[in-house]
Amino acid sequence: VSAMNIATQSLRELLYGLPAGARLSASAGIDPLTLLLAPCLGGAVLGLMILAVGRFRAMRRAAIDPIEANALRGGNLSMRDSVVVSSQTLISNGCGASVGLEAGYTQIGSGIASLLGKFFNLRRNDLRLIVGCGAAAAIAGTASGKASGPAQYSFWMSISTRQESASLGGVRSAPDNSSRVFGAVMRIGPSWKYRMARH
Repeated sequence: VSAMNIATQSLRELLYGLPAGARLSASAGIDPLTLLLAPCLGGAVLGLMILAVGRFRAMRRAAIDPIEANALRGGNLSMRDSVVVSSQTLISNGCGASVGLEAGYTQIGSGIASLLGKFFNLRRNDLRLIVGCGAAAAIAGTASGKASGPAQYSFWMSISTRQESASLGGVRSAPDNSSRVFGAVMRIGPSWKYRMARH
């Protein structure tokens, strides 16, 4: 989540000539031609990505989201799908499209969680639990703790069934720890970029 946040901000700064840390929506005086061409560039890159992905037979189907993975596939989520969806979201947002990053965050968070769960051969219910934790942690990380409530809601939505009370530890700790890590990384990231910009 932190890497995606930094990458999208860096892309906007590069394309629109923004000062380090400046937000596109709060910036005035951007060249109108840049405002026209940057989203077009993003659309062209996305189109090429869709064509490239379409060449792989295994990826011609629609990407599976975390809720569908937990409801129908026992938490089995394709990491390849997650990377593609997250990359598309990152490019769209980074080029100035009014697209939220939350879908990309939850997709990559759940994808990594599913990959780890399969690596450790978790049982079906445990895999679904960790995928839900990945989604909740990703959403909570975006707001540095302010989204803990919505994150826990998304956790239960992605689990899609009633879980035993032992699951409450995951639903509480995943968003809280994620928000702390995200806050720490983002405090380091902008200050590092600011120091680089001054040299």
